[in-house]
Amino acid sequence: MKIFNLADEGINLLEDLIFSTEKVLSDKNFKGSGLSGKQVAAKLLRASLKGWDYAVKNQAETVEKYVLPACGNTCKGSGTRADAKAHQTWQMTEIAKLYNAGPTLKGMAGLLDKAAYAGSVKILRDQGILSKDPPKSVVDYSVWEMATGKKAP
Repeated sequence: MKIFNLADEGINLLEDLIFSTEKVLSDKNFKGSGLSGKQVAAKLLRASLKGWDYAVKNQAETVEKYVLPACGNTCKGSGTRADAKAHQTWQMTEIAKLYNAGPTLKGMAGLLDKAAYAGSVKILRDQGILSKDPPKSVVDYSVWEMATGKKAP
């Protein structure tokens, strides 16, 4: 079996992002919580980053204690395997490689890399999936900045 790394072939689309809408982010009292939409989004992002950091640092425990109980013996959605534990352990190892790269290496976990974003837009434009570049306003670093206490470059 030969595995192709699509990034090596010039196909490196971003995935597994967190999305919101301007309406949610601009809400002054999100669902009566007393928090703005941006504050709620920052809490979600902070918790997500904390969870991923823990999972990557504790891979075996994460697979055993959290992933396998959630997916059962078949791990539907990630390709049914006869040995779910081996497959999920492999997936966790691969996720850790992705997490421990790019912005994370610079202390900026969760930051949308501007060059990676521009590359994804270019691929989507070249393939005719997007007819024009998205407006600049679709990328908002303020939530990431609130979540991390850092300034986006």
